[in-house]
Amino acid sequence: MQTASRFIDGADLQRGRPCNEETACLWIDDSHHGCVVPTTRLQFCGQISQNLEFRPGETLVTVRVRDTLGYLGPPAQLIVRVVPL
Repeated sequence: MQTASRFIDGADLQRGRPCNEETACLWIDDSHHGCVVPTTRLQFCGQISQNLEFRPGETLVTVRVRDTLGYLGPPAQLIVRVVPL
């Protein structure tokens, strides 16, 4: 099954968010917003509704980014690991 997600930048534009304190969507070390890797300039943030939530265990997620000309970049994969409380 393939699904697609669209990510917005906080201003309802379909693009990533810069990694700075004002716009970042990731909370780091319970102290500030930013990106996990200091050299990262852009991050993508999305809300996962209850009907799309990840189940406990590991889920392999494949993503591709479309550039401003509409060309797709290469696929990248990550594992989302959900640990039951």
